[in-house]
Amino acid sequence: MRFPELFQNLLTLGVATVFSSFPPGPALGHTIGEGDSDLTPPMIAYAEDLEILKKDFGSNARPLRGVFQLTDLWTAGSTLKACFYDGEPKLKAFFVQTAQKWLPGTSLRVDFGASPDFRLCRSDSTDDIRITFEQMGHWSYVGAASVNPGVLKNGASLSVETRGRAFEELNLVDIERVTLHEFGHALGLLHEHQSPTAKCGDEFDWPKIFSYAEKNWGWDEDKVKQNFGPYVSDPRLRTTAYDRTSIMHYALADWMFTKGKRSRCFIAQPKAISKLDRATILSAYPPVAVQQDRELQRRASQMSGYFREFNLDAVQLGKAGVRISYSMKHFDRKLKLQFAVSGDGVVRRSPTGTLNPCQGDDLKIAGAPSLSCGVAPDGSGFEIELNP
Repeated sequence: MRFPELFQNLLTLGVATVFSSFPPGPALGHTIGEGDSDLTPPMIAYAEDLEILKKDFGSNARPLRGVFQLTDLWTAGSTLKACFYDGEPKLKAFFVQTAQKWLPGTSLRVDFGASPDFRLCRSDSTDDIRITFEQMGHWSYVGAASVNPGVLKNGASLSVETRGRAFEELNLVDIERVTLHEFGHALGLLHEHQSPTAKCGDEFDWPKIFSYAEKNWGWDEDKVKQNFGPYVSDPRLRTTAYDRTSIMHYALADWMFTKGKRSRCFIAQPKAISKLDRATILSAYPPVAVQQDRELQRRASQMSGYFREFNLDAVQLGKAGVRISYSMKHFDRKLKLQFAVSGDGVVRRSPTGTLNPCQGDDLKIAGAPSLSCGVAPDGSGFEIELNP
């Protein structure tokens, strides 16, 4: 069954995905719960990744996955390459013009190739951001996750579905909103309603959601929690206050909340980059590239608080270190991050001043020779060092 308009923009798996209508014409819906063909590539990747994480982190896997995403930034001062699999020239030009609105003041650049055709994606493209208008749904991988080997194998990393309609038939206000939202994800931003200060999940009317999901999708409560829970529980971890005007915030139906339209998370759909969105992207990609190191350490320090809450042992901390290390291997400058899980903020080394390897018998990370990772023997934290 298709989503009704009141349920458009609902994320059904904890990934960077949005469904929306593009009038004129019928609402652009999406069929859910009738087989794997309904799932977008990020949804499938999310489910597969979650199963892998469960082996190491058990019930903590889902929130930890959101934590790990905080290091999926691109290298400040770099130029990303983007390409298009499809789309008529006017549509691609509109996408490029809209996406570029994120970049003023930052040290990040995106090279889309020359107008009017821009760069075309090959079947084996390894460009950083790979765009399609013909796949189902609106979605994007978050930040540098788009160049993970498994993602590259699957092709596109960002989708704005237009159903092949002519540019003149599209609602450009909606296209601009969706493009800004999805490109925000492509630059590494997460959903604003996932903010720990928002606590949107606390205001959901879960019985109604369970009933709707069972009636319309055939989902039981466990599947709803598995697929819908990450949407509201993944941490966002940015220093600004909860921002109801963020382009990264979803407009969710009033019936989903126990307080209806009085819920703090019930909003009209934002259509532009907010002031706090701008501040966040400038912090992630500051004008002076090395200033990004401080942003990464700030994120590492906040992540440490989550690791502390999860009560991970030294072995699990090592596995977390390996996971984060892989997300940092594309950086091309020296960098050292400390994740102190101890209450006093200290990573305690052994009496000889050493750390235990996060992986195997050596501090080096397999498949990433420039990276090393060490975990404190007493589980007080770990350190990651990059020496390209």
